[in-house]
Amino acid sequence: MVLDFEILLSEPFSRSDLIVHYVAGPGEPRSREATEEIDKAWGLQLQACRQDGPHIFNGLLIRLNRYARRDGKTILELGDTTFREYIGTSVEHFYERFPETWMADPLAVCIALVTSDRKILVEKRTLLTRYRAPFHVIGGFMDPEKDLCDGQPDPFLAITREVREELGLALVPDRLVALGLVRNLFVRHPEIVFCYALRESFGDVRVVFENSVTDDEIDQLEAAEDTDGGLASFLRGHHGFFTPSGEACLLLYGRRIYGEDWYKTLLEEFTER
Repeated sequence: MVLDFEILLSEPFSRSDLIVHYVAGPGEPRSREATEEIDKAWGLQLQACRQDGPHIFNGLLIRLNRYARRDGKTILELGDTTFREYIGTSVEHFYERFPETWMADPLAVCIALVTSDRKILVEKRTLLTRYRAPFHVIGGFMDPEKDLCDGQPDPFLAITREVREELGLALVPDRLVALGLVRNLFVRHPEIVFCYALRESFGDVRVVFENSVTDDEIDQLEAAEDTDGGLASFLRGHHGFFTPSGEACLLLYGRRIYGEDWYKTLLEEFTER
C-alpha cells in the first residue's frame, strides 16, 4: 500500500526561521484544453455540492511555487491561485492528461494541538466529500486577504486564524513550531504541519468550543492520547479514515516527541498494509 501523503520537508522550524517570497498574480498560462477541463470539473463539483455537499465558492488561495531548506532557514516562494483551479487540477485524470501543466498547489496549514492533560485534538466530520475525510486535525487553506504580515503571506498567522475560527482559541504565533511540509497526494496540495502546547485541558477546550461562534467545520471534537502507545493506537485504528495531511501531521509530531524508531515503525506498517 502506498501512503496518501509525502513528506517534502521534515526539519522543524519556527516563525523566525521562515523566509517568504511572494509574487502576486496567476501562474503560468494554460492551454485552452486544460482550461476547459478545469471548468468542467468545477461545474461538476458545484453540482455535487448543491445536491448533498458543503457550500463552496471560487475564493482566492495562496499557491506554493517552490520550497527549499538552506542555512537553517525554510524558504517558500508563493503566488496566487483559486479554489476553482484547485478543484479542476486535483483530479487524477487531469494531471494524467496534462502532465506539463502546473497544478494549482494551494498551500494549506494544519496543527497537532496538545492540551495540558496530554490530549491531541482531532475533529470528526459527518458531511463527507472527496476532499473531506471523517477525521482531521484543525486546519485549512491560507487566505491571501487575512493571512498577511507586512504584505507577505504568513502560514503562522494562517494556522492561528484557523484555530480561532474553528475552536474559538487564541494561539501565540511565535510559540508555534512548524514540523515540516507535506503533500496530500489524494487531492494534490501541499500543507505546512504544526504543533502547539495549549495551556488549557481538553475539558477547557470543549467548553470554549461549545460556547464560541465558530465556522461549523467540526461536527464532533475528539482526542488522541499524547503518549507513544496512545497515539500509535489511535493512528492504527483510524488509518484509512484520516485526511492524509492530518495523519502526516500526527506522525511528524510523534517523531518529534517519541523518536525516530516510533515514526519509522508506523510508516512501515502503513506502507505494508
